[in-house]
Amino acid sequence: MKKLFSIALAATMALSLAGCSGNSTASTTAAADTKAADTTAAAADTTAAAGGESTSSYEPSGTLTIIVPYAAGGGVDLGSRLLAKYLSEATPVDVVVSNVAGGGGTVGAADCLKYDADGSYMLALNPSPTYVSTKDKPLTFDILKDYEFAAIMVQDQRLFVTSAKNTNFQTVEEAIEYGKANPGKFNIGCSGTGNSAYATAEEFLEKTGIEGNVVPFDGSSEAKSAVLGGHIDVAVQSLSDVSSSMNEVTILATGGEERFSKTPDVPCMTELGFPMAQYVTRGYAFKAGTDSAIINYWSDKIGEVCENEAFLKEADSLGLPIVYMNHEEAQEDAKTEMATYQEKFGDK
Repeated sequence: MKKLFSIALAATMALSLAGCSGNSTASTTAAADTKAADTTAAAADTTAAAGGESTSSYEPSGTLTIIVPYAAGGGVDLGSRLLAKYLSEATPVDVVVSNVAGGGGTVGAADCLKYDADGSYMLALNPSPTYVSTKDKPLTFDILKDYEFAAIMVQDQRLFVTSAKNTNFQTVEEAIEYGKANPGKFNIGCSGTGNSAYATAEEFLEKTGIEGNVVPFDGSSEAKSAVLGGHIDVAVQSLSDVSSSMNEVTILATGGEERFSKTPDVPCMTELGFPMAQYVTRGYAFKAGTDSAIINYWSDKIGEVCENEAFLKEADSLGLPIVYMNHEEAQEDAKTEMATYQEKFGDK
């Protein structure tokens, strides 16, 4: 059963994270104290069918590395670092984050598969059109076959934002008027290509009738920097992407079918006459073949963290809408989302 946590959005927060781009790798230790590698904690007996052959218990030790397949500073990165902090406190292992950016997430997803399926590496994985393999964009892996979801932690809405200093427009209506008056010059940025952010940007242009360009970046933090710098007109973001810059951006609209509870004063595109249903699901997965006891251990621990009041408060300050799904629920949700993306973006 999904556990929904309604959290009031903090209006402004001070947060500064250095971004990185390209196919770079940067690791950050999330725990304050180093824990002995031989410290163990037994998980409850489990008989889950998914994953590798199950043992009766799991005793974690050493380090768990969360691979974030995007540049530092974006919503996935922020959420993963926060999760790493609380998992380090709740378990006998150190949990660290490693950014492996590139290919809209595919570089990091492929990188994680090079490690043994022993529970030492966990991928921050978002069901997305990015992971639909096509003749034009063949992938060497299948996220539903090569990965096993442990949990979903966040469900967010897409936001269309511009700089608060943009003198050309500050509403969707004004943006449409400006875009149509300048055909071919309107630029909307997003993180990556062939993913849900890119599809959202394309849909914005299509639904509004603006003749413009989709400009991809390595991560959402780069797209935000570009829109704040006036290099693009609009950026597709999530709430966590812009939560540290609320005084610098104007949220023109959200991409959902209804107004977003976190931004109740911001209209959704659907109510403005441009039907959309653009959401972001963020989860964590292990390489297929990982012992199901390991997967269920971390699924349960993520669930416990998602009930921690201190964690929820920090997640709120980062603009992260926490919606926890356990291992089985996350697997089903991922299958449903990927089936939709396959039908829409796969080879016909």
